[in-house]
Amino acid sequence: MPHVIENCPSTIALHVGTNSIFDKEKEPEQIAQEVIDAGKTAEQLGVTNVIISGLIVRRSGMWAERRRRQVNNILEDRCDLNNFLFSNNDNIVLEDLYEDRVHLLDSGSAKLGKNLKSAINRFN
Repeated sequence: MPHVIENCPSTIALHVGTNSIFDKEKEPEQIAQEVIDAGKTAEQLGVTNVIISGLIVRRSGMWAERRRRQVNNILEDRCDLNNFLFSNNDNIVLEDLYEDRVHLLDSGSAKLGKNLKSAINRFN
């Protein structure tokens, strides 16, 4: 949040939470709420438009994929309740990931960029 405090952009895209799906101590609702809380903090710091970027697929098995989808569904609902914009990243598929199963190849980065650009343009 230091960047937000120093520069106070009018629009922010939060791409956070993916690592949290592996924390077995946290339920999907809690993970989603932490992301929403980050958006609320940005608003309190003067940001007008908050975009929540949906969690991206990983090569981590069905358990993690179910949790990712649960979190994204909750995020989408809570974005509506908080007047945030949800940017769906379901067009990013396993073939868009490096062999490390986490980081995006150029194809995945291009899709993420296009998704976020589309979300930003909805505010204009």
